[in-house]
Formats: sequence, C-alpha cells, structure tokens
Amino acid sequence: MTPQDKDLLIEIRVSKEGNKIEVSTGYPVSRNLILTSLHGLIPTGFKMDAPIRIRWFHQPDPHRGFIELDRSAIVWKDETLDAALLRCDTFKINDWRYLSSLRPFHDERWSSEGFPFGADSERVREFSVSGRVHSAASHAHAFALSLDDSFKERLQNPDKQNLWGGISGAPVFVRGQIVGVIVETPTATEERLTATLSSAFFNDEAFRKAIGYDRAAGRVSAARKVSASCLNDSEKARLYLRKALAIGSTEPVDLANSLIDLPTPEKIITVIDKAHTQAVSERDFATASVLRTLALIAVPARYDEVVVDSLRSEIDNSGQSAILFPLISTWLGAEFALAAVQDQPSKLKEVKPNERYPRGETDLEFNYPPNEGMGANDEAFMRDWNQHIINKFANTSETKNLKFSAQAKIALRRMVDEVQRSKRTYYVLLEDTGDDKDNALWDNRVSKIRETCPSLLFLRLSTDDDLAIAETELLDPLCRLLAISKETTP
Repeated sequence: MTPQDKDLLIEIRVSKEGNKIEVSTGYPVSRNLILTSLHGLIPTGFKMDAPIRIRWFHQPDPHRGFIELDRSAIVWKDETLDAALLRCDTFKINDWRYLSSLRPFHDERWSSEGFPFGADSERVREFSVSGRVHSAASHAHAFALSLDDSFKERLQNPDKQNLWGGISGAPVFVRGQIVGVIVETPTATEERLTATLSSAFFNDEAFRKAIGYDRAAGRVSAARKVSASCLNDSEKARLYLRKALAIGSTEPVDLANSLIDLPTPEKIITVIDKAHTQAVSERDFATASVLRTLALIAVPARYDEVVVDSLRSEIDNSGQSAILFPLISTWLGAEFALAAVQDQPSKLKEVKPNERYPRGETDLEFNYPPNEGMGANDEAFMRDWNQHIINKFANTSETKNLKFSAQAKIALRRMVDEVQRSKRTYYVLLEDTGDDKDNALWDNRVSKIRETCPSLLFLRLSTDDDLAIAETELLDPLCRLLAISKETTP
C-alpha cells in the first residue's frame, strides 16, 4: 500500500453488550460506499439497534471525527462471502480505490493495514501487515494470506490471538490494486489470514447494482477521471478536442466524458486523430503529445470487451496453464487488452525500425533462443532467461561486478518493485512455433520461470487470420497517429 492508499483507511466501531466495542476495518470503493466484513458489523453480543460509527483514521482534524450511521446504511451484504457495503453520503474526502476483477497469483506479495489489536478497546492503533498470497481453487471465493515472520511471533502469544479481529474488513492490495477483503483472522497453528476475492463480488448481481459499476463500467469510470486530468493543463488540447467532438464545452470533465462515452475504440481513435491532425498541422507538438497520451488512456477503456474478458479469464485460470491463449494476434492488441484488464493506461516503447506496432513498456521481449534453438538444455535456457532479466533491471554500474546469482536476485526484486509501483504486470509474448513438440517445451520452461516469477504472464499470440485482419483494421489508424507523434515531436 502506498501512503496515499493508507490515507483512505476507515475505522469501524459497533457497540456490544457490557459496554464493549467491536473494531473492524473498512475501505472506500466508490464515492459513497465502504467495503468491509459483514461479521464486523454484526458481532456476537452486539446491540440490535447499535449504530455503526466510522472515521477516516489517518485524516487530520477536523476530518477525522466519527460519523454515525444507522443499520439502513448496510446496502448490500452476503453471509457466504462475509462482506458488506456501507453507504455514507457525508464523506469527508473525495477519493476511493476500485476493486480488481482479477484473482491474484500464487506467491505474490500482498499488503494491507487495519486494526488487528483494536477489538474490545477504546484505544486502537493501525498496523500494517504483509506476506504472500496462496492461490485458491478455480471456483473458490476465498484465498489464504501467509504472514511475514515478524507477524507470526505475535500469534504465539495466547493473550493476543483474539485481538486480531480488528483486521477484518481490511483491503488486500496486490500490485497496487484491491484484490480482496480480509474476513478471517489467524491462529497460532495456521499463521495465516483468509480473504474473500473481490472478483467474487462481481458475480453477485445485487453487488453490481449496489456499487453501480461492473468490470467494464469501473474501467470506463477510472478512464474518465484520468482523461480529465490529462486534459487539465493543456488548453490547446481541449480546444482541438472540443472541435473534433463537436460539443460546446471545453471543460476537461465534459470533454473526457464525451470522449470516453463514445461506444467503440474505433470512434475514439477517429476523434483523437482529428484533433491530433490539427495540432500537427499547426506544428503544436506539445499538444500533439498530450493527445497521444490521451489515446493511450481512452482506447483501453473501450477495448473490445470480448477480447478483454478472454484475457481476464485466461489470467484467472493461469494456475492451470503456464501459457495463456487469449483472443489476441498483435503486440499492440496484447498491450491494450492487458491495460484494460488491469484498469491502467497503456504505456508504449519507441517504435523500432521496420516495425509498424510499438510494444508495451512492460513487454519483456524475450525471444529465445538466438543461437542454439529449442534444443538447448534447460540449464542453458534458464541462464539465458536470467541474463535477459539482468539486462533489463540490473545492468548497472553498481551491480556489474557482483556474482551472476546476486545480479539475478536484484533484477527479480526490482521487477517486482516496478510492478507494485506501476500497477502493471510484466509479460512475454510468444509466437506459435507451429510445432507441437516445441510448444510443449515452451510450456515446460515457462513453468520453471514462473516458479520464481509467479505474476509474470506469458501469452501465445493467435494465428487466426480473421482475428488478425480485424485487429489490424482497428489498430493501424492508431499506429499512424502514434508514428506522426514520434516523427514530428522534437
């Protein structure tokens, strides 16, 4: 969790018999909705008419005061998932985080913050926790979270085991996104927490209705906000875009909404291309760059939902297959689909000579092997892979004299750190070799790589002719826009 994520932490209190209180944790997931655990709102011995008191724990006064909600504030609940949504229309801050519709990968790092030692106490304090994710079965709605060693020591003290209850309802952050909510506290024998997957919430129609967005709508809503921010500091970009959209307003929010509300990525590309063409014709290269950035925000927001869903489904089941087979045939299509799945703008590398399509910044471009072919042994393969990662992340002056194994560890750690920072997963695109034996060999070797890089994705691009024709028809106009930006920007 970043400091900005922690700023949104919410403490929840419910009165119980004997003048005791139940403390749990909540987190805002829309403008006026807080996600938390259900059992924290209805603890054993609670008073039936007991109000629910909430406060933003890290906000400065006067925004830190308690807000009292009655029981009607629980607008959605599910006993099986042990989760609930609280409605609060008197928010003191105007920020929240969207829920991820993706399952986390096995052994990924997770982090959270809550009030594990706050139960039955008027004096609570927040506590950051972290560890590693344990994958769940394909249709399971819960998953386990191991704790780092520093937290395990606290579990050995019987007097403190029952005080972990305040962590219930805390958000589980992986790769900078909320992937679940903690619902069960650890014991000395288990030494782990249990969380409900946020992806499971989206299977509940009542939840989708209550929260007001589904997977696609959440992505679109986030893109509106980022697009408005992109336009905020460029008056010329707003003027060009207003003309291209044929609307009266030049307000960033109005322009962003009008653009993102266009029904297809083709229409978005056409509008931005028109505005971009005007900027280039006037040699306004700074504005052209802003419009290019806008395209990388807006196109993933409206990318083909069938393609996005196919990739999301592949990722969710990645524990069963090391290599994914989404409905994608090009590098750029893979970048936009991955950006859409992870609710992030696309970021592209420079276009290489003799290549039409740019590649994503998180595309590792591992084209193995240059010399020995697929017949090279596994040891040689893994060394080539580690060298590739070192070249990407640890080929620096302070590491060049270290042992190969140390360089590899540093490179891996830096890659993981960058994923946390950018909220984007690194990936490798593979061509179909056309040979079943070679493809099977790739499967085996990718499995070995993912033992140390569990969140790294390997996608085998489709060779379907009809898919390639449709995909290039969409992306070619965008690539012309991107190429003009590259060629004309000083």
